[in-house]
Amino acid sequence: MGAKSEWLDGRMIANLALYYILVDDFQVTRRVGLTSFTVLNAQAVTSRGLDLDVVARPLEGLDLIAGLGYIDARFDRFRVARTSERFDGNDIQLVLPYTFSVAMQYRHRHGGFARVEYQGLGGYSFFEDNARGQTAYELLNARVGYERAGIGVSLFAKNLEDTGYFPFALPGGPGGTILTTPGEPRTFGIMVSARF
Repeated sequence: MGAKSEWLDGRMIANLALYYILVDDFQVTRRVGLTSFTVLNAQAVTSRGLDLDVVARPLEGLDLIAGLGYIDARFDRFRVARTSERFDGNDIQLVLPYTFSVAMQYRHRHGGFARVEYQGLGGYSFFEDNARGQTAYELLNARVGYERAGIGVSLFAKNLEDTGYFPFALPGGPGGTILTTPGEPRTFGIMVSARF
């Protein structure tokens, strides 16, 4: 269910979507070591949430953008066959419970543009037992450039605050060890683009 709205002669746009999903026999992929996996069956899963996006244009070329996402995704009934493992009531792994972003973007009529964006991501678990995971973190990104007649060049900076985070993990073997790779660190670059 959703709604789209436009106010102030098109200078403000807001979109809202709500959802509630029930799934029986949800398939969960579980890594077994580094090179193989198995598929488990979660008997019942519920997912509910919302997405909200707002864009305001107070001045010509200037956009103020905000977004919010919320999701509550849980295993209602998850009992692994032929084992004593039960994950009833646990969060579904790798699902972010919330995200938010605020951004300011300016685009000049002669082609110059600049954007700064702040993103927040809620903490999530790596595995169905919810024992280990990533805590909430924020990212700050920026871009400035010039674009005209389908040709563009821009300078960008990602993760300006050099926030440390781990986007996912794999079971590493005996003793409960895990293998993970850090998320993208502070990164600067230049991008050249062409649209035909």
